[in-house]
Amino acid sequence: MKFWQDDNGWGGIEGPDLLGDVWVHFSAIEMDGYHSLEVGQRVQVTYTRQDQESWKYVAETVRPVPR
Repeated sequence: MKFWQDDNGWGGIEGPDLLGDVWVHFSAIEMDGYHSLEVGQRVQVTYTRQDQESWKYVAETVRPVPR
């Protein structure tokens, strides 16, 4: 996770295997309970090319990687 805005329920993912930064909405996070992520947390992500304000990619699914 590059950053996460818990109050707004969205954030951004960056990584060497991604084509660019990916916008993430809490509804894309696949986990039990409250859907939130932490900066630096590792995740598996599927995403599509779709403009979301200044973002070029939007997450379809995000799965936290167990530590």
